[in-house]
Amino acid sequence: YNAARCARRMLEERQKLNQTSRHKIEMGIGIATGHAIAGCMGSSDRLNYTVLGERVNLASRLCSQAGRMEVVIGETTREKLGSLIEAEPLPDLLLKGFAEKVKAFKLTEVHSQPTSS
Repeated sequence: YNAARCARRMLEERQKLNQTSRHKIEMGIGIATGHAIAGCMGSSDRLNYTVLGERVNLASRLCSQAGRMEVVIGETTREKLGSLIEAEPLPDLLLKGFAEKVKAFKLTEVHSQPTSS
């Protein structure tokens, strides 16, 4: 829920900044829900904090599928957020690294309170 709220807010703020900024920036955001491993990886010469896992890869692929100023979420994220969001289904996606098509949704709204169905 926080990731979805943050993503929508980031787009809103970027749109405001684009009205006055000399450099117009448009972005797409991908969100996938699930387990990931986070930590420092590398050697003593070059150590980076990073995240690893299938959900991380999915988020990256969804980000690549997101259009300008769009948020694309995976099916698990959609299911977990339920009535807290509005989302439009996208055609099933063939994504690099995934054997089967992936269901994804364009996030259109995040509610502050659950809506009644």
